[in-house]
Amino acid sequence: MTISKATSRILDQLINVINKIDAEDYVKPLAIYNGATIGKHFRHIYDFYDCLICGGRKGCIDYCNRNRIVELESSQDGIITFFNKIKSEIDTLDPKETIEVYGDFEYENGDRPKCTSSLGREMLYAYDHAVHHLAIIKLGIRAEIPGVLLDNSIGIAASTLRHQFINTK
Repeated sequence: MTISKATSRILDQLINVINKIDAEDYVKPLAIYNGATIGKHFRHIYDFYDCLICGGRKGCIDYCNRNRIVELESSQDGIITFFNKIKSEIDTLDPKETIEVYGDFEYENGDRPKCTSSLGREMLYAYDHAVHHLAIIKLGIRAEIPGVLLDNSIGIAASTLRHQFINTK
């Protein structure tokens, strides 16, 4: 499977989860998230893909300089539209292309080291980041919105699922 196809698949999973959540639950502050919302997690996932796409076109990715479109935290239709946009744009990136990526380790002095990466590696990072946040979203749903049923595989890395499958044979 290509990285682009895997990206489309994880974005489809995100959209599927969004479609299972009522509008009021999407924006409800959850205690398990210290008052953050499920919508904020979906917006955060989008931010990283947006940085990947925009930075990929400029030759430098800065995941800390995100657009943070706050409206997406309260608009399920809006975030779905943006996820579908990413699905259509991810194929425009060449995974073999070299790219610079900014780091950010301190909030006080603002040192911003740069390292060389590839668009393929950054696509893998955005994918893993989405899986990680899907796990967090699943925890919030199961803890505070128990009426929403999610597949157990949501938010679990493919390597973990493969390991579990092999060890249950």
